[in-house]
Amino acid sequence: MRSLYFTLLLCCNICTAQTILLKDCENNSVVSNALVFDTDNNLIGTTNESGKIDISNIDKIKVNHPKYGSKTIIVEDVICIEETTLKEVIIESGEAVKSELIIYLNNSRNKVKELKEMYYNVENTVSWQNNKVESYKGVVKYIFSKNSSNNSLYNHDIFLNPISKEIKDYHLVESFKFYDYYLPNYTIFNNKKSYNLLVSRINNSIVTKVGNTFFIFIEDSFNEYISFEVNEDKLISRYTNTSMEWSDKKYHKNRKLIYSYSDIVYDFSNIQKFQTINIKESMLINNQIINIHFKGDVYNGSRSILKNEKKGIGFVLMYMKIYSNI
Repeated sequence: MRSLYFTLLLCCNICTAQTILLKDCENNSVVSNALVFDTDNNLIGTTNESGKIDISNIDKIKVNHPKYGSKTIIVEDVICIEETTLKEVIIESGEAVKSELIIYLNNSRNKVKELKEMYYNVENTVSWQNNKVESYKGVVKYIFSKNSSNNSLYNHDIFLNPISKEIKDYHLVESFKFYDYYLPNYTIFNNKKSYNLLVSRINNSIVTKVGNTFFIFIEDSFNEYISFEVNEDKLISRYTNTSMEWSDKKYHKNRKLIYSYSDIVYDFSNIQKFQTINIKESMLINNQIINIHFKGDVYNGSRSILKNEKKGIGFVLMYMKIYSNI
């Protein structure tokens, strides 16, 4: 009886999982890199290069795309989203749209200037061929100065699978950089250099506005873009980056970034740097695909339980020592 119960439960879970295809049926082409949300505006993910995305237990989705616009759609196996039917709201563009976005970005940056320190729960997982190769959990503390930040790490739990020895040049993954460098720069607003670079790129790119969402992309390439959502207080509420062109990461000759995606939800009403962060990357290291998933949220627990502090450089050295044993 128990076996039957688990079999039925498994079947039920399989039945609720679904892969859908977004397609421009008018031009007989797939729609890749579309932002897909549930009806509560939680980001499910982006459609892959084949226009597909996996969902579960959802009967309606909201689709955002810089070319096709925005609309809430009933879920089907194949969803046609021609330009003439998806535009639920008008797509605006031009210099006035760029100026409007920069005003909202400046408003948000001014909020961040009030921030002195923040604590984040973070978790990072590295996988290869469906195997967990490496993971990290802990709390990161950032102390913000005028144009930069310093970090400390607490309660860290690090796992490194011996299988990593089978991956040539695995040390090139360099997971520690997510905490030491990438995380502060992904948040954009506290780093003057990153912020000025963003504004420069906006001024030299195409910017469109769909409702309360701004899309920034190069020429007519919709496969890579970044987007910002703005709330009623005229502050940035979400930042999504699907672009590898703008990742600013310097890679080793044997390491190539093949997929990059980040989603940050902001809450400036409480002067919080971000509320949640979700970063996914795939890289090719000596023809082996390595997947990285980094996520975090604001830590609101007791600071008295935070132990085993490692300063930023100490954490990097600790990680490098672990890698040296591979």
